[in-house]
Amino acid sequence: MPRDAASRDDGGIASRRAVLRWSLRLFRREWRQQVLILILVTVAVSATILGAAIVTSSPPPRNADFGTANHLVQLGGHDPRLAAELAAVTRQFGRVDVIENRTLTTGTAGGTQLRSQNPRGPFGGPLLALVSGRYPTVASEVALTGTLEQSYGVAIGGTWRAAGHAYHVVGTVENPSSLTESFALVAPGALTEPETVTVLFDATPAQLTAFTAPKGTRGAFASGLESIPPAAGFNPEFIVLAAATFGMLFIGFVAVAGFTVVGQRRTRALGILGALGASDRRIRLVLVADGAALGGIAMVLGAAIGLAAWWVYAPGMQASVGHVIDPAAIPWWLVGVAMALALCTCTFAASRPARAIARLPIVAALSGRPPEPTGARRSAIVGLGVLGAGVALVAAAGSVAGRGGGIPFVMIGIAASCVGVYLVAQWVVAQLGLVANRAPLAARVALRDLARYRSRSGAALGAISLAIVITGVVCIAVTARFSDPYDFVGPNLASNQLNVYRAPVGSAAVVTIGPGGKKISHRAGSTAETTKLAGEIAVVIGARSSLALEKPSAGLVHTAAGRGFTGTIYVATPALLKRFGIAASSIDPRALVLTSRPTLPGASNLALVYGAAWSNPNPQRGGAGRCPPGSCVRNPRVQEVSSLPTGTSAPNTVLTELAVRELHLRTSVRAYELTTRSSLTALQVQSARTLAQTGGATIESASSFPTLNEVDSFAVLLGILLALGVLAMTVGLIRSETASELRVLSAAGANRRTRRALTGVTAGVLGLLGAVLGLVVAYLVTGAFFSSNLSELARDVPVRQLVTVLFGLPLVAGAAGWALAAREPSTLARQPLE
Repeated sequence: MPRDAASRDDGGIASRRAVLRWSLRLFRREWRQQVLILILVTVAVSATILGAAIVTSSPPPRNADFGTANHLVQLGGHDPRLAAELAAVTRQFGRVDVIENRTLTTGTAGGTQLRSQNPRGPFGGPLLALVSGRYPTVASEVALTGTLEQSYGVAIGGTWRAAGHAYHVVGTVENPSSLTESFALVAPGALTEPETVTVLFDATPAQLTAFTAPKGTRGAFASGLESIPPAAGFNPEFIVLAAATFGMLFIGFVAVAGFTVVGQRRTRALGILGALGASDRRIRLVLVADGAALGGIAMVLGAAIGLAAWWVYAPGMQASVGHVIDPAAIPWWLVGVAMALALCTCTFAASRPARAIARLPIVAALSGRPPEPTGARRSAIVGLGVLGAGVALVAAAGSVAGRGGGIPFVMIGIAASCVGVYLVAQWVVAQLGLVANRAPLAARVALRDLARYRSRSGAALGAISLAIVITGVVCIAVTARFSDPYDFVGPNLASNQLNVYRAPVGSAAVVTIGPGGKKISHRAGSTAETTKLAGEIAVVIGARSSLALEKPSAGLVHTAAGRGFTGTIYVATPALLKRFGIAASSIDPRALVLTSRPTLPGASNLALVYGAAWSNPNPQRGGAGRCPPGSCVRNPRVQEVSSLPTGTSAPNTVLTELAVRELHLRTSVRAYELTTRSSLTALQVQSARTLAQTGGATIESASSFPTLNEVDSFAVLLGILLALGVLAMTVGLIRSETASELRVLSAAGANRRTRRALTGVTAGVLGLLGAVLGLVVAYLVTGAFFSSNLSELARDVPVRQLVTVLFGLPLVAGAAGWALAAREPSTLARQPLE
C-alpha cells in the first residue's frame, strides 16, 4: 500500500542529514551516469557568461563620440563667426573641450583626419590615448595611429608628409572608443584651417533652453547639437539572457531524461528506504539533493571556465570590435543569473522524477517496475495552451520591440513556448505506441519502448525540438533580413574585385610631395584623372577587365514612412551588359530597372525618383511617402536578371537605357570595377591604395561579411549537432534500460541486425519528430514576433535549409544509430546485480 505522505514524523534534522549523506554517497558512486548532464550544464553556464561578456562588449558605448560629456555640437571650421560661437558656448556651459578636424585623402574609402586635441581636456580623455612615445607639443610634430604608421611606413622619429607639410613623428596614439579610426594628432592650436570643430560639454535641459547664440549662429548651433542617444531596441544583456533561457531550458529537458534514468536505477533502493519508514519528502530529497549537488558543481565550474575564457579572449577581441575593452566591465548580475539558472535547472529537473518515484507503492518500488505514465491527452491540452500563450506574448513583444519595450513579454513568452513544446512532446511520444502494431518487429519494439519510457523520451524530444526551434528561427529571420528588397546586406564585393571610386566633384586639390621635396598638385574629382588612375591600378593588380560604372541622377526610394532604400544605382550601359553576359534581347523592352535581387521585383511602395526631387539634399530624396508628379515613377517595372552580381557594392541594381532616355537623366562615371583572375592579396590592395591616394580617389575591396548560405549553414549544422548529441544520450539510456528485452530477443534468435535496427529506428523516429515539431514552433514564434512582415516571411522561405533539417536529421540519426550500435555486451546473458 502507498506510504503515508502526510506523516509529519519524518525524523527531523537527523533524518534529513542521514538522507543527504546517503544521497551524496550515491552521487559519488554513480557519477559516470551523470557526467553528461554535468558537462552540458557546465558548458551552458560558461557559454552564457562568455556570450554575455562578448555581446555586451562588442558594440561601442552609446557615449563613444562624447567622451565624458553628455552633449556635443558640431560647428563649421570655415565659419567666420566660429570664435563668437565658441565664446558663447563657454559662457553658458562652463568647461568645454574643443576638437578640430580636417579630412585628408589617403586613398582608402575611410580616409583619415588631421586632428588637434588637448590630451588633458576635461571631456575628451576616453577619445584619445597614447600608445607609445609622447604627444606633440609644437606645430611641426605629429602623433599617428598605428594604421597610418603602417600605411606610410613611418615610425616614431621619422618624417610624415601630408597636405604639403612635413611633420616629425613623436608618438603613436589611438581612439579607445574607435580603434579603427585613422587620424594624425597635432598640437593644440596647430590646425589653422579646420573643416569641423567639435565642442564637448555638459549641459542640463534648462541650460540648453536658456542658451542664446550669437546673432546669425542659432541655426548652426541647433543643427549641430547632439546628445547621448537613448538605448534603442533590445539591449545586449537581454539578448544574452534570452539565449541563456533557451539554453537552460534545453539543458533542463536533457537533465529530466538523465535524472529519470537515475531515479529508475535507484527505485529498489528507494523502496527499501520507504520500507524503513522514510516519508515521501525524504525519498524526494534523495534525488533533489543529487540534482542540487550536480547543479552546484556545474555552477562553479561553468563560472570559472567562462570567466577565464573571457579574460583570455578579451585582449584579442579589441581588434575585432574596434574599441578598447575592459575585461572587468561585464554585466555581473547576468553572471549571477546564469549561475542561479544552473542550480535551479538541475534541482527542478531532478524533482520531476523524484515526485513520480515517491508516489510508487513500496511493493512496486521493490519490484523495480517503472512508474505508470500519466495521461498524455491532458498533457497535450495543457501544452498547447501554454504554447499558445507563449506565442501570444512573443507577438505582443514584437509589436513594441522597435520602441525598446517588450523585454518581459519576450522572456516569459520564450519560457512558455519551451515548456509548451515539452508538454506537447509528451503526447507525441505517447502516440507512437498506437502506430507500432503494423510495423516490423524491430520497429515495433523501438516505438513501444519510446512510448513506454515516455518521461525520458518525451524530455529528449522536447530538447531536440528546442534545438531545431533555434535553428529554424535563425534561418527564417536571417533569410528575411538578407532578402529585404530595400535594405541590402551581405558581402560587398567578390574576393577578386576592387572598386575605384571617383572623388566628389569640388573636392580640394590633392597635394603630394614629389622627388626633391617638390609639391605636386592633382585635381581631384575629374573623370580624366580617375580614369587614368583606374588604369594604373589595373596594371598594378593585374586586372583582366575594367568596367566604368555610371551613376544616374535618379534613385529608388520606398514611399512608405520609416523605410529607406540602400545601395548605389548604376546604369546598364552596353559595356556593363557585355561584362556580365546579358544579351539585349533578354531585357524586357518596358523595364526601367534590372536587378539581381529576387525580392525587388513586385516590391510594394517602390518609386523611381529623378530630376529635382532626387537632387533634393534631403536624405529621403523628396521625403517619405511623397512621389512628386513629373519627378517620380511609382512602381516602375523591375526585371530580375540573375547574371548581375549580388554584392552590396557591386552593380546589383541598374537602370536601363530606356529609363535614362525617357526620363532625361544625367549620368556620370562614379566608379571603376576592376576584376582579377584570382583573389586579391593584401599587397595588391595596399599598392592600389597607395596609387589611389595620389589622385584623391578611394578604393574598396572585399569585406569579411558572411553570406546568407554561411549563416544558414552554420545554424543548420549547430542545430543538427545539438540534436544528435541529445539523441545519442537518449538512445543510450533507453537501450540500457531495455537490456532485459534484448536478452529475450537474443534468446529468441534475434541477430545483430535486429539490435542495430532497434537503435536506428529509435534515433530516426526521434529525429523526425523533433525536426517537424521544432520547425512548426519556429515558424509560429518567428511569425508572431514579425507579425507586421508576415508576407515577407511567407515569401522568403529558406527551403533548402528547412528541407535539410527535416530530412537530414532523421536520416543522419538513423544511419548513425544503425552504424554505431554497440556489439552484444558481455552482461547480456546475466542479470546485473544492484
